[in-house]
Amino acid sequence: RYDVYSPAKKLTAHILMPKGKVCEKVLVNGAEMPFTTETVGDSQYINFVFKPENKVAFEFLFKK
Repeated sequence: RYDVYSPAKKLTAHILMPKGKVCEKVLVNGAEMPFTTETVGDSQYINFVFKPENKVAFEFLFKK
């Protein structure tokens, strides 16, 4: 889980995932958010855009 504080109206997240983990869902303030995955070399990233509205919490749910 990450907590983000920002005065920005929109943020684009590019988050490195732990090796061997596959993200199933991204939650922003508890609501499911659409996301894309990107592979750079041997690393996997999750990309999504959100409106922080001062403070936001986002979580990643991984496949078991």
